[in-house]
Amino acid sequence: MSAGRVLATGPGATLQDLGRPGWFSSGVGVSGAADPVSLRRANRLVGNPDGAAAIEAVLGGLELEAEGDLVLAVAGGRAPVTVDGRPVAATEAIELRDGQVLRLGLAEAGRWIYLGVRGGFDVEPVLGSRSRDTLAGLGPEPLRAGQLLPIGPAAEPAVPTEPAPAAVPIGPGPLTVRVVPGPRQDWFTNPDDLFAGSWLATDEQDRIGARLSRPAGQPVLTRSVTGELPTEGMPLGAIQVQPSGEPVIFLADHPITGGYPVIGVVIAEDVPIVAQARPGQRITFRPHQPGRTDRPPGPAKVLIANRGEIAVRIIRATREAGLGSVAVYADSDADAPFVKLADEAHPLGGTTAAETYLAADKLIAAAARSGAYAVHPGYGFLSENADFAQAVLDAGLVWIGPSPQSIRDLGDKVTARKLALSAGAPMAAGTEQPVSGAAEVIDFARRHGLPVAIKAAYGGGGRGLKIARTLDEIPELYESATREAVASFGRGECFVEQYLDRARHVEAQVLADRHGNVVVVGTRDCTLQRRFQKLVEEAPAPYLSQDQRDRIAAAAKAICREAGYYGAGTVEFLVQGDVISFLEVNTRLQVEHPVTEETTGIDLVRQQFMIAGGGRLMIIEDPVPRGHSIEFRINGEDPGRDFLPSPGRLITYREPSGPGIRVDSGVAEGDEVGGGFDSMIAKLIVTGENRAHALQRARRALDEFRIEGVATVLPFHREIVRHPAFAGDDPAEFAVHTRWIDTDWENPIPPYQGTDPGPDQPSGTVVAPMRGTVIKLSVELGQRVEAGAPIAVVEAMKMEIPVTAPAAGTVIEILAETGETVAQNGPLVRLKTAS
Repeated sequence: MSAGRVLATGPGATLQDLGRPGWFSSGVGVSGAADPVSLRRANRLVGNPDGAAAIEAVLGGLELEAEGDLVLAVAGGRAPVTVDGRPVAATEAIELRDGQVLRLGLAEAGRWIYLGVRGGFDVEPVLGSRSRDTLAGLGPEPLRAGQLLPIGPAAEPAVPTEPAPAAVPIGPGPLTVRVVPGPRQDWFTNPDDLFAGSWLATDEQDRIGARLSRPAGQPVLTRSVTGELPTEGMPLGAIQVQPSGEPVIFLADHPITGGYPVIGVVIAEDVPIVAQARPGQRITFRPHQPGRTDRPPGPAKVLIANRGEIAVRIIRATREAGLGSVAVYADSDADAPFVKLADEAHPLGGTTAAETYLAADKLIAAAARSGAYAVHPGYGFLSENADFAQAVLDAGLVWIGPSPQSIRDLGDKVTARKLALSAGAPMAAGTEQPVSGAAEVIDFARRHGLPVAIKAAYGGGGRGLKIARTLDEIPELYESATREAVASFGRGECFVEQYLDRARHVEAQVLADRHGNVVVVGTRDCTLQRRFQKLVEEAPAPYLSQDQRDRIAAAAKAICREAGYYGAGTVEFLVQGDVISFLEVNTRLQVEHPVTEETTGIDLVRQQFMIAGGGRLMIIEDPVPRGHSIEFRINGEDPGRDFLPSPGRLITYREPSGPGIRVDSGVAEGDEVGGGFDSMIAKLIVTGENRAHALQRARRALDEFRIEGVATVLPFHREIVRHPAFAGDDPAEFAVHTRWIDTDWENPIPPYQGTDPGPDQPSGTVVAPMRGTVIKLSVELGQRVEAGAPIAVVEAMKMEIPVTAPAAGTVIEILAETGETVAQNGPLVRLKTAS
């Protein structure tokens, strides 16, 4: 049996659970955790029932040594946490190996800190509870150095069926608590004085109560009725007024009767706020209407912090799970299908990604307004932003994703490489830290050779990824990579690694729970890409040897275990012949997840819900795929014009149907496909008995798919499913690689003719290739440029398109400004050329 040995208790520590309700009539108070909200949060992190016994440490200083392997979690007051002297994140489950020592430093904010352990501390209960009532002297004795605490067996956790309580505010700022009228309110000259101004927490506080004082110059409470008060019952949160006119608020171990008049009662939800207050902190009382709830009735709700087809996908999953769905939307998405499908929708106010789906404060405020208990980030936007994940947790919400620390470690591609190396995964050479500028990239390329990949350190999906094949182009590509990274992920740091040319992109879909179980649900091939963004994905990855599959699965599991990862994630590799090189980990659901669902029967979104609730994976072995599935991303891009973005209105939109056909879409006929967000319109997923059968179905389904009004990649897909390099029956003919579209494919597709190209421009005018925003002008008036020199960069649908000089000449007119929106064929600059 596992146990924890107490090495130090700091100022004091006891065991606490949710107390012993039901004994009040026998003269026994409930007791339990001073901050039951934080107790619940610690237990949820390790998959315990909310009421499992945990250690409650006052102001930190606790040390615990593991006897056997333990899984712990810390919640409540903020204090530094170390394991064998190494700092660890206090916002996720912590693995403590046999003999290791966890130490809580002194609290930097808050008062009560909770240390939960998977299985709970299993001491003998008293009257059904393991909590220590310090007033009654009931329950286990306060902890002492050298004490051995046995750990109970881990129960099978379940997805939460009710919202998590809001997190207790921890920090130095002012606090507000809600108060209902007390039975002796009429004993005071002016009971509203309780709500006037503010009060100060004092150092006279323990588990029994907290005395408050008035700031200088503010009046105390005065009684209008004098004399003795008969003893009467005292509830949790009772505000007794002492003869001094200053209140004492009763906390967890309060007496069940008392003789001072009670002017009001702090509602139970807000008592932990008072309990966690530090001396000198300001507290303001606010009247509260009895019986009012700040959380709307109905099923537990999930807020989807995303848009489009992935929002639709998650909304459907919530409905199947018996959960409510809350959509949020930008102004331009007000009439989108995902907004109409959700149980409720809240506007974010704004048009750009930065104003809406990247605005963490707006998203969390929407969750609070709606009463959502959890946030699902989807993919893109803030799905891999550790600060947002932490903010969600700090707001008392469930984050449906991996821990903030895992997101931080694996989202930082440099740290991810270190973890992968530690896990024994194969990989190409790369920088150990983000580079500080283009000069470092050039130095790396000189030492390791070209080509090199300049990659966003805090994102994925091909955004902020540039391949340099010459030293001269590195400065411009580095600048472009950092701009794309900032636009897509909010951070511009980049690192550099050797680039494997003509490699395949193969990835492993991973599921991991908080109990140490990790499975690879399947592999996917995502090799067909343009500008390093995937166009076609399939599962299982074809034409790999069993040895390659085994190595990929083993490396993926090892990396996730090394990172302490839980949730759904994808570990990506480059495969070139027998060489396998770790690429990155995407700490979120992938766009291409449906092909894995179709070939395994596993609903990955429902699995995310289960894991977020502390559940244990029921899949104990890597599943064997059944059939073959291919996903085609239907993007608003023109393959006849080098896949340039093509915003516009969907005049016609008709999806295919039939056996083995699935379409995940977030649009409807008549919708506007704007240039401010991703270019994806829909995903066509086709499944067959084997790859050949899936390709047959894909040809039929792609021919049936009808979209008019904007250019799409449908012509490319119809071409590729008939191309021998991709669709040949012989494995030896499978010749595609990640740059195949750019370097090997002979494009037979003419430019889309449905878009008005705009007016003809005078000779020498350099024009925008598509409608978008000018994000950089690279030339000045009077500047001499050579043919192919950079003129400008235009962005549309989160893609940067460089514009170059068609011929040598001199800039004689600047026709656009940085930040300006230009039409397709809109003028940028005019050159005077030799001709």
